[in-house]
Amino acid sequence: MKTSKKFIAGVSAFVVAVSSIAITVSAVTESEGLTISVSSTTSSIEADSTFEVTVDLANVPDTGIAGCEFAVYYDASMVEVVDVESEDLTGAAAAELELQSELNDTMVSYPDYSCFDYYDSDGKIACLWATGLENSSYWINEDGTLVTITFQAKDSVSDGDVVSIGIASISDTGSVVFAAADDEGTYYAYDNVTIGDEIQLSVGGSGVVTDPTETDPTETDPTDTTLGGSDGDTVLLGDVNADGSVKSNDLLLLKKYLLGLSEESDINFVNSDVTKDGDIKSNDLLLLKKYLLGLEDLT
Repeated sequence: MKTSKKFIAGVSAFVVAVSSIAITVSAVTESEGLTISVSSTTSSIEADSTFEVTVDLANVPDTGIAGCEFAVYYDASMVEVVDVESEDLTGAAAAELELQSELNDTMVSYPDYSCFDYYDSDGKIACLWATGLENSSYWINEDGTLVTITFQAKDSVSDGDVVSIGIASISDTGSVVFAAADDEGTYYAYDNVTIGDEIQLSVGGSGVVTDPTETDPTETDPTDTTLGGSDGDTVLLGDVNADGSVKSNDLLLLKKYLLGLSEESDINFVNSDVTKDGDIKSNDLLLLKKYLLGLEDLT
């Protein structure tokens, strides 16, 4: 079963009146590193039954989270996804809508605008939460549940089967990414994110099967970006901050630009024009978001 949430993006025309807010950045130390994990209120499931799994954040740094990308993996031969929901934890979606003077009905369906998108395919739910708002009060600033996923066990499962569910990166070669911004509004990735153990649910059993998977923190070097204009030796579509890779940080920066919170000199114009139509609009944001979720190629 393939489930796809409606993909939401900003609109092509914006009228913005905002104040610039300085954000002080502090490093996340090894002893208090940000952790993402999954949990469930049940340890045993039955064939054809539904159950919920939550994606939880702990040790969220004081500087907050402006955006993140991760995936939830599961055994598609044993369970299927019924629903994926994320609460608007910060009010960011409503705040972004207030900055928009027009709504393009093909991309935004008020009042269902959301900072969260996902795509479910072949045992992996690619998740993306991002806001381009510079005001950190609209970022994720507290520990808690970010996403709730409803699964249904298939009628083919048998007593004694074990269903494993955990956190992984969206791409096989990437990493889980959580981003914030420095006092100049430049997005960077936290370099100490710990992935919690996967959960293992027994079919027809009485408890969780204990065989935890040990994971090491994912290491992501802070981004030192060189931005500005359309000049450059190499074109890498989607690499908005021109750091040599395409990640959620680029989506955040492009979203911030479209919201009128940054200047053209803050982005690499050629890389940001992912639709290659000579302009940077909401359809560039939409295509970049689909690329990060594994739905489209940037060619």
